[in-house]
Amino acid sequence: MRIIEYVCSDDNVDIRYILKNKLNLSSALITKLKQSRGIYRNSAEVKVRQICQKGDVLRLVFPYCDNSSIPSTNEKGDILYEDEDVICFNKPRGMPTHPSAGHRDDTLANCALGYLRQTHDEFHVVTRLDRYTSGIVLSAKNSFSASKMCTKEYNSSISKKYIGVCRGIVAPKYRVIELPIARCSDSIIKRCIDSNGKYSKTQYNVLGYTEHGNSLVEFILHTGRTHQIRVHMAHMGYPLIDDFLYDDLANGDQSFCLHCTQITFVHPYSQNTITVDCEIPHYFHSK
Repeated sequence: MRIIEYVCSDDNVDIRYILKNKLNLSSALITKLKQSRGIYRNSAEVKVRQICQKGDVLRLVFPYCDNSSIPSTNEKGDILYEDEDVICFNKPRGMPTHPSAGHRDDTLANCALGYLRQTHDEFHVVTRLDRYTSGIVLSAKNSFSASKMCTKEYNSSISKKYIGVCRGIVAPKYRVIELPIARCSDSIIKRCIDSNGKYSKTQYNVLGYTEHGNSLVEFILHTGRTHQIRVHMAHMGYPLIDDFLYDDLANGDQSFCLHCTQITFVHPYSQNTITVDCEIPHYFHSK
């Protein structure tokens, strides 16, 4: 549950105007506040059509959504950053983010809610990772922060860095790849380079080499296409090692190495810029 207070700076301003134009709340969230009777002026419950005067304190109590359909586990997960509005987890490779067929109680959501429900906080994923990609997952903890962060516009403002292990000695050591990506005609999962696909831009920099002579590579995504890093590097001839979709020499156990190692975002309430880092797993160096 999240409570926010706003001190009115002008006379004769209706509450709906403040909610939409000063606090930038969505119409859907304003409706939830109305339905939950969570709007107060100077401690008295009010309607959105009522008026505020300069100095009035508007208090908003955002309703709690318990995600009751998702079971909890006793594992709280690896927490990298947390405050009243957001939380960042380090998701292991192989763990789905949300429950699905065959994965009802072994996901990040199950772990996260086991921890967050203790304080009546919520789990709204802002940045998603494929099941076999590890690293930082940014989530909102309440309906207020979710309304700000779970939008396409906000997501495009987030800066993310990944580190992966690519097969062989990647050359050149630095490059910006701008190649369009589309879904393969014979698959609902696999992607490919296609002139009719969506514009995609990946920047990479070789950081070093592993024990077996493969490349440790840092990636910065300038667009967010499905499988973008995997498709771009495979097209160059340096697929993520053991990538079951794009590495012809993959061992078949779906154990490719790609890790979200840094994320930078603007806090939904304070507007401060926050950077969260996460070390790569130890097994990357042995590939």
